[in-house]
Amino acid sequence: MTHINVISYGGGMGSLFHQALGSIIRNVTDLDSIGSFSIEVGSNHFIKDKHMFNQFFEEPTPKPTRELSTKCDGVTYFRKVTEPTVFSRLKQVIHKNKIHPTIDTFVNDFCTRTGINDNTLSVHIRLTDMNIRHGGDYGIYTFDHYKAEIDSILGFFPEIHSIYVSSDNHESIYKLKSIYDGKVTVIAYEHECRVSTETTDNYEYQIKNINILPELPKTIFKEIQIAARCGHFLGRISDISNLIVLYSTTFKSIKYLN
Repeated sequence: MTHINVISYGGGMGSLFHQALGSIIRNVTDLDSIGSFSIEVGSNHFIKDKHMFNQFFEEPTPKPTRELSTKCDGVTYFRKVTEPTVFSRLKQVIHKNKIHPTIDTFVNDFCTRTGINDNTLSVHIRLTDMNIRHGGDYGIYTFDHYKAEIDSILGFFPEIHSIYVSSDNHESIYKLKSIYDGKVTVIAYEHECRVSTETTDNYEYQIKNINILPELPKTIFKEIQIAARCGHFLGRISDISNLIVLYSTTFKSIKYLN
């Protein structure tokens, strides 16, 4: 079994992770030969801890290592990972690594305490820099686009009793709670590692803070893991949405806005 180390360049934390997965499925034909993988942040990136991703996973058993590198070329990312040409291979790779026990325990306890299960709708509201920096490529969306889809999903799946909302901003979480609390239970992992409004540039926030807030990367990763434990998913095309979908083994329905 081989350990794959990918040196990943460009974008934020989610993009670096997704690029690494894309590099592996492009360059390794026999995915069964992979025992584990690691992601190393490339030189000259704004993230200075090149081994930042190691904290997410159990330390792999030493084995022969193959080095890969990747540039952000959009071949296997910035689209729905549910496309059949990439979905099963990306999903196979991402589950090669075991989640670090402290993160796994936190996520299990959070889901038990809040009642998250397969009748929970996971909503990832990504506005901020996706509209500011990528609107021309992937469309500009508002909270109202999410609300319309949430209403449709709740009507189609009346058994849904709760919504877990993950987001890049506090404003969207507040809006969702004010609208749906009382109709269903609205759950959020409350933390300060997100921007305040839907029009604030979250990518700029990462650039300024990821090296001075040591909890930021792990907090984002915990949120991905919680979101993946639900039974249904709503999001837009983004690296974080795609990572949530790839990690989930419980989604019965997946809906992208675009």
